[in-house]
Amino acid sequence: IGDAAGVRADIARPGLALRPLAPVHLLARPQAGGGLVIDWIRRSRDGWGWHDAVDAPLAEEREVYRVTLSPDVGAEVTQDVFVPVLPVSAAQLSAWKAAGANHLRVDVRQAGTFSASLPAQITVQI
Repeated sequence: IGDAAGVRADIARPGLALRPLAPVHLLARPQAGGGLVIDWIRRSRDGWGWHDAVDAPLAEEREVYRVTLSPDVGAEVTQDVFVPVLPVSAAQLSAWKAAGANHLRVDVRQAGTFSASLPAQITVQI
């Protein structure tokens, strides 16, 4: 039935299924001292249900998140954390405000064995 050599086709997103799922329920909570606490819920490719109040298995070699804080004015900050929470100090927020920033975009990606997840993202007023 025709040519047996085959046809080459590029894959637009190779390995996407090997990425961890993006975190969910990203939340920034103001603190009494003027800082913020940012937290989120991780998801897993190795378990979709929440059975008997036990978290889904991690499905990655280790639990690591890359959090990028991007003010609308000023330098962005990227930090790796090993738990699903990141405090942002009042001093850091004040520095961004002094530079003229009004909003802070927060991107959280879960680091995976092969790649990072797509980001969970929120924007907060500072």
